[in-house]
Amino acid sequence: MKWDKAKTILIIFLIAVNLSLSIYLILDNMHSEKIEGQVAETVIELLEKDNITIDKKTITKAAKQKKMKTVYVKNIISSYDDFSKKLLGENAKANGEGKYISEKGTLRFEGDYFEASTLGEYALMDIKADKENEEKSAREAMLAIGAKLDEAKSTISQSDNTTTVKFEEKIDDYDVYGANLTAEFSGGTLKKIYGCWYNEQAGGNSVMDLKSPSGALIEYKNRKTNDEAVVIENIGLGYVALETMVYHESVLLIPVWAIKEEQGKEIYINAREN
Repeated sequence: MKWDKAKTILIIFLIAVNLSLSIYLILDNMHSEKIEGQVAETVIELLEKDNITIDKKTITKAAKQKKMKTVYVKNIISSYDDFSKKLLGENAKANGEGKYISEKGTLRFEGDYFEASTLGEYALMDIKADKENEEKSAREAMLAIGAKLDEAKSTISQSDNTTTVKFEEKIDDYDVYGANLTAEFSGGTLKKIYGCWYNEQAGGNSVMDLKSPSGALIEYKNRKTNDEAVVIENIGLGYVALETMVYHESVLLIPVWAIKEEQGKEIYINAREN
């Protein structure tokens, strides 16, 4: 009987401890949200002096994200020579700086970016597409050149006799700004592929502290060089590879706050705390 009483007391004690901890966490979170709201209000006042408008909820919502993991990626272009053979065949030859040619077509490189086009009636790959399999065919082409499309977002557009399929890269549901691939089909024949793409590699398990969105907005404000009115539509997190016009075989992606203006322009602010 005494042991039963002791167990009951212990259970009640543990419940009380858990309840106290839960209350503490709730109050601490409420306090943090209150402070974030006050900081957001101050930032809004400062932005308004430079004719910049943003909704308070946009800032406080973004402020909930405190950390992001480091992401190492490898370029799908292992080397210009090897990549040219994937798209133009084994007979591909250099034809100037960053340019290649074969009987199939042409390929040019600029840093991490490439653009391949066919000549005449040739196809870049033996892949046919119709209205039932355009996205599937484009995906097959991208996989053939080494792109992993696990989280990619795809969009399809039609113009005259050309179907365009575009893939935008995401890692852990974050956009990788500037990383996208596009395939163009004409009459069901793959005529063009262009873009820039990185595959995530192992080793990115560490976590980085993030600069607050309020801090990023102040940096954005300090970069503004005119008095034109600007409405900020959104501020969100993503990754970016710096200097994409310089070739990287592998690279550490940088977390950024992407500040999107209502007019469509997007500005990236380094989100790393240090």
